[in-house]
Amino acid sequence: MARQAGTRDGAGTADAARAGFTLVEVLVVLLIMAILISATFSGLGVARQMAWRTRARDTARQLVQAWNLYLNDYREFPEARKFANARPEGGYETSPANIELLNAERVYIEMSEADRDAGLRDKWGRRLGFNLDFDYDGIVANPAPEVFEKARAVQDSEQVKATAIAWSQGHNPALKKKWVVQW
Repeated sequence: MARQAGTRDGAGTADAARAGFTLVEVLVVLLIMAILISATFSGLGVARQMAWRTRARDTARQLVQAWNLYLNDYREFPEARKFANARPEGGYETSPANIELLNAERVYIEMSEADRDAGLRDKWGRRLGFNLDFDYDGIVANPAPEVFEKARAVQDSEQVKATAIAWSQGHNPALKKKWVVQW
């Protein structure tokens, strides 16, 4: 009479040896876990990048609102020659001296001590740029017309109808289409 596996007389050793996982099964599980973890971290990186862009856009929006409040209170902007740190694409940097012109008599934009000492910077460490309508014709030069893909031609968006604009160049200034621009 043949012994059946799993009986009480010691034939259960074959089942006991098979009770664990094989090396291949363990490696497959580890591979699946690694894929899930890498997908999670790449998704977090994209979310972090979007949060940084949102923060830069909101800071630029606050700067534009502050300059518009200044214009409403004084009925003019400071003279263009008073601004320092001109940017190559046009406009000015949000350097401490330029922000001081904004907050000369009133506080239009609240800043931390670090922002007062270093100027308004985006998450990537670059100073925000801004430009004002110094001739009061309601048009400001656009620093990055390439941003607007909906425009028929770049010439259509070289100027913007606004009194003040501010922008962040994002994580890579060479990719102008990725600039965070706020009017």
